[in-house]
Parts: sequence; structure tokens; C-alpha cells
Amino acid sequence: MVAAPGDVVEISGHTEVDNVGTISRTYESLETVDGVAMTSILSTADCTVCGASVKVSRNGQQLFRGSPLIQGGTYVMPDLDSIAFADPRGVADAVSEPRWIADGFFSLATPLGSPINELSPQLLFAGPIPGTPGWETIAIVVAITLPSGATAVVRPSMPVA
Repeated sequence: MVAAPGDVVEISGHTEVDNVGTISRTYESLETVDGVAMTSILSTADCTVCGASVKVSRNGQQLFRGSPLIQGGTYVMPDLDSIAFADPRGVADAVSEPRWIADGFFSLATPLGSPINELSPQLLFAGPIPGTPGWETIAIVVAITLPSGATAVVRPSMPVA
């Protein structure tokens, strides 16, 4: 991170969610030398987009808050075959594009900076729902269980011609 000499640079490795769903971050100050701070960020095989956040402050005023730029890799959607997910209703075959299911899990795990398979991923629903005439809309509902015990759920919908 490059900032001005004297700026305070802080990093949070990932989003935290407690057992009642409260979302927070814990930031740590980084040592800076002439305005330059360096640190490593947790990287996992299936989480190439990190959940880290960086803050830069000057004289108590926050100047910047955002995700760090990751160098040395390219965005690769994990293959659904690499995700050990539960499918208690046996609905995975209702989705013609398995990457849509993987994308749902990935969108939940990325801000947490955690490998998907460590979050007890579950496919809760997958199938067609009523939508625009002439289009079939596939709804997918996926969930993960966070280390705190909280459950996160997302429903990305994918239109299919």
C-alpha cells in the first residue's frame, strides 16, 4: 500500500460475522516506511478474490477504504466438482450450468476470505421459477455456515433463453 509519509495504514483480513449475524471487521495498523506499507494477505486455492479491506487515514480523517489490488493471479471461478457441498433435496441436476451453483457459494465465501469447503456449503434449492414470458428463470439458493455458527444464504437467479 502506498500512502503519504505519516499516514496510518490499516488492514482487515476478512469480514467477521458473529452467531447472530452482526457483520464487522477488525483492523490492524501496518508499519509504514516513508508512506509504504507491505503485508501478506491470506490466499486460498478456491478464493482468488480476497475479502481483505485496507484503510488509510491522515490526521484522524479516513482518506481511503477499499479492497487491495491482488497481483500475480487471475480470477478463476472454482469448478463445482471442487466444492464438497450438501444437496439434501437432490436438486443440483435441475441446473444446466453448474458454474451458477459454484458462483453462489463463491459469492458468499469471498468476503470472508475463507475456503468454501470449510464453510459447510449446502444447495438448498435449484429449479425453474415463474418469470418473464419466453424466458425460463432458474433460481438457486445456497447457504454456508460460518465459524461463529451463523448461516449465510444467497439466491442468485440466472435467466435462460
